[in-house]
Amino acid sequence: MRSRAQSVHFSYRELTSSTYHAIKLLMEESAKRDGAPGLQRKDWAYGMYLGWRTLVMDRIPPTIFHLDDRAIEALLAGRPPLAQ
Repeated sequence: MRSRAQSVHFSYRELTSSTYHAIKLLMEESAKRDGAPGLQRKDWAYGMYLGWRTLVMDRIPPTIFHLDDRAIEALLAGRPPLAQ
């Protein structure tokens, strides 16, 4: 039996929120683990960030993108979230 590809649509907000929360979880898990397992989770989080940027960067107004981009970068760097 052959499966057919289906289109799935996500809003910018849904994709960004899901990405942010997944990265937050990975960063929290990385802080609980020493050595390679902790670093691996940071790498996964950074990979999710790069994927998010690739999907949304040129499809959303720059002012909105840059606010969310800076918030996710702060999360990855372990800085407090930015006031919006």
